[in-house]
Amino acid sequence: RSPSEVLLARPVRAFRESARAVSSTLTAMGSDEHTQLLVLAVVIGTAAGAAVLVFYKAIDVIQGLVLRSALRMPLPAPLLIPLFVALGLAACRSLTRWGTKGSLGENIPDVMYRVTVKGGVIRSIPVMIKTLAAAIVIGTGASVGAEGPVVVLGAAAGSRIGRWLRASPNR
Repeated sequence: RSPSEVLLARPVRAFRESARAVSSTLTAMGSDEHTQLLVLAVVIGTAAGAAVLVFYKAIDVIQGLVLRSALRMPLPAPLLIPLFVALGLAACRSLTRWGTKGSLGENIPDVMYRVTVKGGVIRSIPVMIKTLAAAIVIGTGASVGAEGPVVVLGAAAGSRIGRWLRASPNR
């Protein structure tokens, strides 16, 4: 198991069990398909929202570290800014190259492909690693947006919860 899997094992297990409990309760109550899908949408939306909050907090933490480091360096800003952006890009490249071997994407077109062709299965670990890489790049000042990682985080949360509940790909 990777260090991130070990770190997240307990909260993930608790969330998986509570998602299954909600699904079982709804089924036992005899609720219709629409009610179950609505509750599932609320659970997925909550999980995706929490993941996005963690992503934005990571950007803030990284940016704070970069700014504190920049204040301690005797170099002028025209040299520091490109230096930190280059360091962020190098860290991003390292994370995505060695942390997600065998993973082909985790971007918006890949999400669309996996939903339509692969039954909606999106692997969580590569998404988390690439989201961290995006937070590093954004936090160090590179000119990229947060929209792609946010969409992929939401899709990965939905995929993971759907697999925990053993939902069909159409669901």
